[in-house]
Amino acid sequence: MEGKHHRKLTTGKDNEEKVAMKKDHENIYSNTVSKDLYKNMQNTQAEKMAEIINLNNHLSKSELSIAEEKNSETNKKKQNQIIEEWQVKRNRRLLNSGRMRLGTCKVNENDASTENKFTSQKKKAWQSVHPKQKL
Repeated sequence: MEGKHHRKLTTGKDNEEKVAMKKDHENIYSNTVSKDLYKNMQNTQAEKMAEIINLNNHLSKSELSIAEEKNSETNKKKQNQIIEEWQVKRNRRLLNSGRMRLGTCKVNENDASTENKFTSQKKKAWQSVHPKQKL
């Protein structure tokens, strides 16, 4: 049976020993960074944050608001463009799959309003895929 590794059955004591070893390792690792060094690291982070805050205060509020407005406008334009592209792709898929062939599909024969609504949706979908052609 050489070369075959059998899984050792672990008992509760083994697991407790593993946990204790992990805790010891964590303690050793945390003690390697001295407390003074840790405080210095925290102080430098605080100083950096103070510098950033001072820089922001130097910028006039109007400049910041203008920058935020430009960002929000460009984000809205990008979102609208992505939505439009997605709708065109979706409509093209629906038209190609045959679900939205014009004038062939009735939603409910008894209800004229749903049929009209559905055909208007189909027309909009067709026009978004073919913007230059008219029905």
